[in-house]
Amino acid sequence: MNLPDAPIAHEGFFATHFFTVRDQEKSKDFYVRILGGKVIKPNDPCYIKLANTWIILNSGGGPTPDKPEGPPRNSVGSQ
Repeated sequence: MNLPDAPIAHEGFFATHFFTVRDQEKSKDFYVRILGGKVIKPNDPCYIKLANTWIILNSGGGPTPDKPEGPPRNSVGSQ
């Protein structure tokens, strides 16, 4: 990662948003093409610089003992 590309706040603050996503490419396209972010690290996890924020996109992974099946496909947040 190139530190000059890091969203360092010279005044105020910056925030980091971490999202577990089903499709990194589709999510990355949204944050870059629609919102104007810049890809710093392309995948696993993906880091995107957007204003004074980091957007981190991580794959959801497989089932675990506490989430054996995941949310139903038609539930909020499963798309």
